[in-house]
Amino acid sequence: MNTVFQSDYLINHLDSIANNIEEIIPAHRTRWYNNGNWPNSAVNWQARINTMENFSTNRRSHAINHIQNEFDLPNIAQTSLNMIPEEAGSIQFNTLNIIESDWYGYYFPTVPIEAKAIPNEGFQFSMWLEFPDSNATIIVQVTDPFTLTAVFTPTDLSPGTTVINEINYNSNADHNSDDWVELINPGEIEIDISNWILKDDNNSHGYTIPDETVIQPNNYLVLAKDMDLFSSSYPDISNVIGPFDFSLSGGGDQVRIFDNAGILIDSVQYDDSDPWPLEPDGSGPTLELINPEYDNSLALSWASSLNNGSPGMQNTAYLASDVAENIIPEKTSLLPAYPNPFNGAVTIPLELAAPINASIIIYNLLGERVMDIPINHLRPGQHTLVWQGRNQLGHSVGTGIYFVRLQTENSRSVQKLIYLK
Repeated sequence: MNTVFQSDYLINHLDSIANNIEEIIPAHRTRWYNNGNWPNSAVNWQARINTMENFSTNRRSHAINHIQNEFDLPNIAQTSLNMIPEEAGSIQFNTLNIIESDWYGYYFPTVPIEAKAIPNEGFQFSMWLEFPDSNATIIVQVTDPFTLTAVFTPTDLSPGTTVINEINYNSNADHNSDDWVELINPGEIEIDISNWILKDDNNSHGYTIPDETVIQPNNYLVLAKDMDLFSSSYPDISNVIGPFDFSLSGGGDQVRIFDNAGILIDSVQYDDSDPWPLEPDGSGPTLELINPEYDNSLALSWASSLNNGSPGMQNTAYLASDVAENIIPEKTSLLPAYPNPFNGAVTIPLELAAPINASIIIYNLLGERVMDIPINHLRPGQHTLVWQGRNQLGHSVGTGIYFVRLQTENSRSVQKLIYLK
């Protein structure tokens, strides 16, 4: 009633069609004149256009009367929607996405309507002016007249986002939770992923995430193929939804997340062969992202989990990265690691004078690579990486001497680490 049934909407479409055919009407009339007798739509085609325009002008009022009489509804009420400040966000009002302030439409007072305030980047939802104690999503019944105002406030918080953080694509027979995917929101603002879609590499496969699904800041959500098998394997994990009706391939596949507009948000093309960790392919561990800030399209950003993974919580393969962004050092180098000797985990500080395309590489005494930690995503400043004594596959390493190396085009920094169990 407030969009496609509006007379302007219908008449504009009708005029567009009439303008497209106007030039060929004379040729059509000449070919099919039929001595002016019926059938001959070209003779009075403009009158027929006028009839359709008249129908378009009155269609909305006829539709309103029909619905009102059919369902015994009261008269429609004018509804006004506003955003403060303007352009700070939008309002999803039933199926309409209202982006301009001072918008108005007409609704039946006794029919519940869902309203959802959606902040733009740089803003967060504060309150509904008329319902100050309500959440961003509310159910309203309009009066006559009715006004609803979404209030947004500026924020420096990083926006919510969605990252594919853990994948279980081939369970061990002794711990069969079936396939599942874990998402994380590493931002500082909650993110609503209602009606987003999980897909593998087959576009005909898809799982639509239910309405009112929100991931809070620094929180996780698991999408499980089989809810019963998942719950029996992880009885304490409640932040899980599903089921979905397709399988992730044990020989390599793609995991993709699309938003409700069909835009690709995140994608991982994993494999079960080197350089990807091998353990997740039926041996029990899952495929875990080392850090949500890492590029999850790279195999080196992933590791094998401990035991049977960590759905709904921080990954067992997690490597922390703390940044002091305001301090820009003069040169790129490693700082003394601590504690050293270490047992369990060692903190490796480093300074970056500029962004570099490099990795922190840990070697054993034989010169074999144990772990590559990409740092090309890090900004200039002081950082700390935490190595938890595991190799690239997520396995614990043995007691001994290890070397950590940071090499750039202009410098090379090496430190000795002693691991004691």
